[in-house]
Amino acid sequence: LIVDDNADSAEMVAQMLLAMSPTFVSRKACLAKEALIVLDQYPIGAIILDVRLPDMGGIALVQEIRAQERFAYLPIVLVSAHQTLDFMTPVISSDRILLLQFGELEANRVATYVEALINVTVSTALPNGQKKKKSPNI
Repeated sequence: LIVDDNADSAEMVAQMLLAMSPTFVSRKACLAKEALIVLDQYPIGAIILDVRLPDMGGIALVQEIRAQERFAYLPIVLVSAHQTLDFMTPVISSDRILLLQFGELEANRVATYVEALINVTVSTALPNGQKKKKSPNI
């Protein structure tokens, strides 16, 4: 799931994922409330989330998502083009969230992190010892 109020940025990330593997299915949402609807309607394997959205901050959205037990191990990548992310310190320490900061969105750098995220998603062990199934839905 790609959550970004900038449609061009969301489309660029979706195209990058498609180029990585034609089996990846990307869903897009421009607002936090749309993202929550998509999460309820589709199986999602990872979220790429802009830190600043018009209707809710990225941190608040992560907290709302994490409040649902079924999303406890869902990988989330927070991205931002803002100069400073000092306000993000409490979230950075989580082992289930990856934070990226860019002056400008650098497609190759994002691709490297997303590929790593997908690899982690595939190999993440759940508490009961089961392996998480590979999901091409992002």
